[in-house]
Amino acid sequence: MDFWPQACQNTRQFNRAAGKLLTQTHETLTSFRKIEVSSNRRFGLTIGAVLLALTFLPLLHHRAPHWWLLAVAAIFLIAGAAFPAILAWPNRIWFKFGLALNTIVSPIVMGGLFFGAVVPIGWLMRRSGEDILGLRLAPEASTYWITRDPPGPPSGSLGKQF
Repeated sequence: MDFWPQACQNTRQFNRAAGKLLTQTHETLTSFRKIEVSSNRRFGLTIGAVLLALTFLPLLHHRAPHWWLLAVAAIFLIAGAAFPAILAWPNRIWFKFGLALNTIVSPIVMGGLFFGAVVPIGWLMRRSGEDILGLRLAPEASTYWITRDPPGPPSGSLGKQF
């Protein structure tokens, strides 16, 4: 058997044995910094306040408030103020949900920004003949060196840069 197929097969076997899913992307989905979960008290008070606001939101449209939502908001507010330890698991689940949502939403938003802003600007610049980076070939040019005017610092000053 040739070297490369054997090496690839050995790598696949090693990866399966390690139980890891290895991808060949330029980024890792694990963070290099520790992300701290908010306190249980803050979680309870925040969720309770948001649910309280959502309770009375139908009043803006001249409808009856959601009274059942008021009960859920009261439970979160009381638990957050008096018994924050009860909210440890809901807080952790909410945190994990946020991390999962981040892996889905961030690429979509970044792709939307790229295809909605960068691509149209590049297309318009190409159509107008702009060459901001000076990448076009110029056969009549003797050099592509860009002269500085005024000249930069003296060459002796760059001896010990760091």
